[in-house]
Amino acid sequence: MENRITGKRPQPILDDEDEIITDNQQVMELNSAVDKLLAVTQGGLLQKALALSNEKCNNLVSRLNVQVMDLTLKVSDLTENNAKFVNSLKENVESVTRRLERLTVNQTEMRERVTKEVQTATARAIELTITDFQKKIDESAKQVGVQLKETEKEIMKLKEDVSFERGFRRFLFWATPALLLVQSIIMIISILA
Repeated sequence: MENRITGKRPQPILDDEDEIITDNQQVMELNSAVDKLLAVTQGGLLQKALALSNEKCNNLVSRLNVQVMDLTLKVSDLTENNAKFVNSLKENVESVTRRLERLTVNQTEMRERVTKEVQTATARAIELTITDFQKKIDESAKQVGVQLKETEKEIMKLKEDVSFERGFRRFLFWATPALLLVQSIIMIISILA
C-alpha cells in the first residue's frame, strides 16, 4: 500500500534483521534507563548479600575463636594427664571440624541462594521495566495513529473543498460568456426599442 502523503511504500522488517534504533531518541533513552536501573539493582542487592554474608562469617569466626581459646586452655591444663585427655581433645577437634564442614556447606548454600535471589530479583525488575516501557511505547503509537487519522480527515476535507471550488470556477468560466451574450442581447433590444 502506498503512503498518500509521501508516495512511498513501507519497507517490511524481516525477523532476522535487527531494527535500527539509533535514530529513535526515545528508544535510546529507554535503553539507557534500563541499563542504569539494572546496574543499580544488581549493585545494591549484591552489596546487601555480601554484607549479610560477611556479618555471619564474622560472628562464626568469633564463636570459633572463643571455642579455640577454650580448647587451648584445656590442653595446657591437661598436659599432666595426657592419655586421658588426648581422647577428649580428639573428640573436640572432630566436633569442631564437623561444625566447620557444616558451616562451610551452609555458607556455600547461602551464597548460592543469595545469588539466585539476586538474579531472580534482577530479572523481575527488568521484566517490569520492559513491560512499563512497552506500555508507554504502545500509548505513544496510539497517539500517533490518532493524529494520523485526524490529518487524513483534514486532507480529505481539503480535497472536497478544492473539488467544490474547481466546480464553481468551471461554472463561472462557462457562465460568463453566456451572461455576456444575454447582456449584449438585452442592450441591443433596449437600444432598438
